[in-house]
Amino acid sequence: MRFIWLLEITVCILLSLADPAHSHAHGSGHSLKASKHLQPHALLSPEQGHGDSTLLLPRPNSTAISSNATDSDSVESSVDATLPTRPSTVITTPPSPMPTPLDLSISTSLSSSCMLYLTSLVSSETFLYCLPFSLLLTTSTAYSSIVTKALASHNYTTLNDLVTYTSSPQPSIDQCETYMSGVMTALTSKSNCASDISKNVPVAVKTKWGVGNYRVMREAESLVNEDTGVFCYIEAVASKRPDDLYLWGLPGGISLPSSSRPSCTKCSASLLKIYGSYVSNTTTLNSTVINAAVKRVNEACGSSFVNFGKDTQVSGDLSHVAVGFMAGLKGAVAFASIMAWISIVYIDLN
Repeated sequence: MRFIWLLEITVCILLSLADPAHSHAHGSGHSLKASKHLQPHALLSPEQGHGDSTLLLPRPNSTAISSNATDSDSVESSVDATLPTRPSTVITTPPSPMPTPLDLSISTSLSSSCMLYLTSLVSSETFLYCLPFSLLLTTSTAYSSIVTKALASHNYTTLNDLVTYTSSPQPSIDQCETYMSGVMTALTSKSNCASDISKNVPVAVKTKWGVGNYRVMREAESLVNEDTGVFCYIEAVASKRPDDLYLWGLPGGISLPSSSRPSCTKCSASLLKIYGSYVSNTTTLNSTVINAAVKRVNEACGSSFVNFGKDTQVSGDLSHVAVGFMAGLKGAVAFASIMAWISIVYIDLN
């Protein structure tokens, strides 16, 4: 009977070591069921390989911000005072005419399978409803035209409505993120654009970056200056000191120019922190480019202005140490308990 009792206790101790997998799930995570409507199908439309000029960045004659810029260099004094604030009501459709990604002529360097896929993708209703801001920034001439007109007229209403919509697309953020994840899988498959991506065909590579960065850029464009109620991106576009706009090119792999000095504002810090929160698990984000930008900004704004790298690393390291320590401790306690009971039974029997 003592051996049976010992066996039962041993089993209980061993079972206590089991750590349910669900206990490690992220508290905010949840399983998404995409509707049939959101399943990616054969894909999209046109665009020719082009340089970084498609991304609207500061003009060549712009003046760099001094390295000692601080929050006292208020955004209000550096941007158009008539900027529209984020609408209080939900915008359920993109502004008309709606700009589309990849609206240049399709590159003849694309394989026929990739060309067919991309042509189908941009004609997909779901793709257009989810309308990736990340691709508008880098591959859309229609979007560039909207920004150019806003700068010329100082009327940012259309651009503001577009950012409002793409930051909270229809039918829902979760469904669009699930859909874009499926697009990424299809885009990089051998039957579509894998070979074009491996050959660094510009159209295919930029599409991969834009689709892969959909989530991080959707979150980034949602940032609002708490003091003004204006989207951080709109302020960066309208700023008389345009260096902040370079920060929006980082996810596209475009490094900060050596002469640029982004302003030390909450928008700059929040934007870089968003990039930092995604860089470890988003393969389309260039960690070298982003970390170099953070270093540059911190040199101008103070070493603790953006500290996601240090905090994330320390937090991650400590969590691994804690998990390892607890696992070792539980194992040691279990082993000691088992050996103690075996000793008791052995002595008792003898």
